[in-house]
Formats: sequence, structure tokens, C-alpha cells
Amino acid sequence: MIETFAKIVLAEGVEQAISLMLDKIKNGIFPAKDRKSLITAITAIQKATIKTRNFITDSGYQRNEELTDLWHDALNKVVEANIEDNLPEYLYQKAKFWGEPKQWILSPETLELIPKLSYIDEKCDMLMLEVKKGSNGMRF
Repeated sequence: MIETFAKIVLAEGVEQAISLMLDKIKNGIFPAKDRKSLITAITAIQKATIKTRNFITDSGYQRNEELTDLWHDALNKVVEANIEDNLPEYLYQKAKFWGEPKQWILSPETLELIPKLSYIDEKCDMLMLEVKKGSNGMRF
């Protein structure tokens, strides 16, 4: 029951942060030199979501240091790409979650700090489409 609840609740809070980041890309705020670091950040986030989803399917919500490391790597890549708008904080919280997920699940209000994996995947796909457009005339 708790795991089912956690799957549903895993936070919508990152939605605003990723939407703001997408707006920055659409408005050409990222300079050309940051384009590669932006792609590296998106890739790191996507790698973490894929591994997380597979782990949840296979093992549920058990402590996992590898996932913590993947989310910390995504955090570092986002910081290197100068992506702000609260996304670094959300990735940091995601990493903390995998250090002791059962404690987070027992406190639903803290789950609001954790982004939903499907939402992150969708936004990463949208960001990659924008990056592709950027190579054909979009200002970076």
C-alpha cells in the first residue's frame, strides 16, 4: 500500500522547475558554449530516471547507493550547465530519497520534493527536441 501510494505521489514539484528551464531554452537564454553541458545534464537525468524505474520495478523502494550516486551526478551536471530554477534542489532531494526511501514514504508531505520519473522523462524529451531545433536556428 505504501509503495503504491509513493508511486502515485512522487512529486509534481519539479514540474515548475523543469518548465522554467524549458522556457529558458525556448527563449535562447543558454549560450552556444553551454549547449553541450545542457545535453550532458539531460543525459545524466535520463540515465538516472531509467535506472531508477528499473530498480523500482525489480526491487521496489529499497535503499540504493547507486541511485543516490546517479542522482548526485545528474545534480552536478545540471549545476555545470548553469540550469537553475530549483532543479538542482529537486535532484538533490531525489538523491537523498534513495538513501533511505522508506522514511520518505512514511512522510507523504516530503514526497512532494521528489520529482515523478515519467514527468522528468517527458521534459527531457521535450528539452532534447528544443536542443535539436536550436541547432537549426534557435538562439543558444
